[in-house]
Amino acid sequence: MIFRWLANSRRRSRVRRPAFTLMELLLVLALMVAIAAIAWPAIRGSFDTQRLGKAADQLRAAFGKTRVRAMRTGAIHVFRFQPGRGGYGSETWTASAEEVVSAATAAGGIASGPPIPTATAPPTSSTDTLPDGIVFHMAEVTVDARAANLLGAGGQGGDGETAEWSSPIFFYPDGTTSNTHVVLANERGQAIVVTLRGITGLSLPSDITSLEQLAR
Repeated sequence: MIFRWLANSRRRSRVRRPAFTLMELLLVLALMVAIAAIAWPAIRGSFDTQRLGKAADQLRAAFGKTRVRAMRTGAIHVFRFQPGRGGYGSETWTASAEEVVSAATAAGGIASGPPIPTATAPPTSSTDTLPDGIVFHMAEVTVDARAANLLGAGGQGGDGETAEWSSPIFFYPDGTTSNTHVVLANERGQAIVVTLRGITGLSLPSDITSLEQLAR
């Protein structure tokens, strides 16, 4: 009885299970491709959203570095970007000591902290680009009395303002800056606003929205 059971077990073990046919494999592959095609827009949208948030963090870091550089060197620095593109940079504002004093006097009670030093620093420049697919859509820069005096005095940083670059965002040695709202956008029409607060010099990002909602 035992030997018969062992013999039957061996026979059953030798029985081959049916394999998948080529048609079945092709059908499964087609289903996987269809599911991937349906899910890809959502996956890509998530990647685009993350990239936009990363761009905002990168811009905030650039603002912070420019502010620290201005405070450390005792010279006014400016930040510019390329509208419709992703390039940006910061550099020393090459104004004379008299122009800097004039700007500090015009500030009056607007700026907090110590007066703007009249010491000059060697010109410095730093350029970078936003992540792929992210551009500077637009910006609102408040021109206060200090900025107006500096712009009117004719000082400039580097090559100055051109059609390819935005108007300057000022960073002063006392830690204050120009009040600024910068809108970053991606190819899907998503947008995020980075706000630079003039008195504190700190920057904050908004929630991710759309260009259509911002236009309302």
